[in-house]
Amino acid sequence: MMNTRAAMLTCDNKLTTALLFEKFGIPTPKTAFVSNENNIKSAVDMIGGKFPMILKTLTGTQGVGVIKIESYEGLVATLQAMWKLEAEVVIQEYMPSKFDVRTFVVDNKIFASTKRSHSSYDFRSNTHRGAEAEPYILNKKEKEIILKAARLSRAYMVGVDHIIHEGEPYLLEINGSPGSGADY
Repeated sequence: MMNTRAAMLTCDNKLTTALLFEKFGIPTPKTAFVSNENNIKSAVDMIGGKFPMILKTLTGTQGVGVIKIESYEGLVATLQAMWKLEAEVVIQEYMPSKFDVRTFVVDNKIFASTKRSHSSYDFRSNTHRGAEAEPYILNKKEKEIILKAARLSRAYMVGVDHIIHEGEPYLLEINGSPGSGADY
């Protein structure tokens, strides 16, 4: 394995990474853990109370477990279904973006980046979901926050995903086993 077990546990848990980003001041969409029906309202308020919002299972890959929620009623019904399947979830502020960027960092050095544009039928930008990928050149601010997140992950090799929203980069997640099938 390239990464330690501890690094993989950090990278592959969306709540852990959201807390890490918050603790160290890395810009990221507002995120809240939702554990039961009693804290749905407070979690929604915590991320700004606006719909649509994103629901994510704590673990997952290739966009599986990432759902765009359009209403409070839809959120409650989806949460109930997820909990019935014993899934742990977070909700996240929705930040519209036409693409995301996956950056490979190896040994705390940026190796390559790819811009993944959404397909016409999916809001997710995973290449497994039909997104188009092309090489991407990072600016100084993007490089700084990507390297900071990579160092915090303590992974030897990590994929760092971010979006540009209203001209500013926001980190979405870090991946301890990032796919490498896109154009970099």
